Amino acid sequence: MVSVSELLINGDERIMHYCRNAKEKWSVIIEKNPDFDLDNLAEELSLSQLWFEKNCGGQKLGQEIMVTVGIGQFYSSKAGFDSDNLKNAQAIHEAFKRSNCSAEVKVETDKIAEDYHLYER
Repeated sequence: MVSVSELLINGDERIMHYCRNAKEKWSVIIEKNPDFDLDNLAEELSLSQLWFEKNCGGQKLGQEIMVTVGIGQFYSSKAGFDSDNLKNAQAIHEAFKRSNCSAEVKVETDKIAEDYHLYER
């Protein structure tokens, strides 16, 4: 099982391609849901999981990238989460929890939320 971290450590250039694919897909998801309505986002995420798996390195890696980019796109190492970005990242986390995405995706979502200290403000 390959992880994002393993690919980065080994200098695998595919990870950049997978993350760019994911960011482009997330741009479409957010464009369709600019108000971050949780039920609409949850439905969109449910429908999108397979796309991420097919276009971002396979099942496990695609799931990890789906979640990491989904939440991480709102974070900056210089500023952290500003209030709007924090709300958006929390909405993505909640939408994942409401979605019909796999249990593995939901576990990954909670791990990423914890890594980013999403609720420790």
